[in-house]
Amino acid sequence: MIAAAIWQIVGFFMIILLTGLQSIPQNLYEAASIDGASRWSQFWRITLPLLRPSLFLCFVIGIIASFTSFDLIYVMTGGGPGHATELLITYVYKTAFTLTQFDYAGALTIVMFLLFVGIALIGNLLAGGDAGRVDIAD
Repeated sequence: MIAAAIWQIVGFFMIILLTGLQSIPQNLYEAASIDGASRWSQFWRITLPLLRPSLFLCFVIGIIASFTSFDLIYVMTGGGPGHATELLITYVYKTAFTLTQFDYAGALTIVMFLLFVGIALIGNLLAGGDAGRVDIAD
């Protein structure tokens, strides 16, 4: 399941990170080389800080995809054997449409939504607090 999920999302992450890398101005690297910065120092002081918004996006999408990969789990295993590959989203589906407990499934969906908002806020704080902000003045 992990290998299939990674195979499904890694291309998307590569495109996001490649776009982030291409948006970094080359003159920053040239100035750092003239100042005598090593390639390692350039990576830590130029590349990684400027890739923070892209890494934040990959982090949030990856976490949410890991919780909501309903189609992959349901098609491959159906949540089994036993409950070994069951996720919260497959549990919500089984609760709603197999056990017909729509009220409980709705409550689980709200809890899952609050969990996603919490993960996004924590990721935003770890990414520097303004990872999703867009400056209009630029």
